[in-house]
Amino acid sequence: MQIRPARMIETPELVGILVERHPETIYAAHGVDIDEPLARKIIAHHIQRSDGTNDGGTFVRVAVDENDAPQAFVMGFLSRVYMIGDKLQAVDCFLIGRKDVSASVLDQLFDQYVAWAMDNPKVYDVQATWTDILPQTDRFDAVYRRKGFAQCGAVYRRLPHAEQQEGAAA
Repeated sequence: MQIRPARMIETPELVGILVERHPETIYAAHGVDIDEPLARKIIAHHIQRSDGTNDGGTFVRVAVDENDAPQAFVMGFLSRVYMIGDKLQAVDCFLIGRKDVSASVLDQLFDQYVAWAMDNPKVYDVQATWTDILPQTDRFDAVYRRKGFAQCGAVYRRLPHAEQQEGAAA
């Protein structure tokens, strides 16, 4: 697969990757759907500002097959450190592909996101995150550590309804 900058015309296909993988997520079983019009707006905004180097700048790359069709993508943005700092941090949003996309393709996409951020002298730190939204995403932990990232916190979830809490714990 080839990796290249995403194009605006590919926005529906990138949303399609999210929609395709959604049934596997922890949210799908609890009635949380993807707001596709909103997803299109967010992804299109990121593509429009891709390769930016200032606060609000974004990064979107796609891995395409032999027919130039997107199979995976990475998306991130630049924000001020803790929203008030005088330096920037790179924040990752998506690193996802179709179910049959190899881990090596995702690895290459991630490396390009990191390179974009590290090449910017205004960037103080680069964030690499994962959650339990998809099965086996905990594998990212070892990948990130191998690439020189260190854990700097944790994310906790509390669902507002007891029956959702019980279903999530099962």
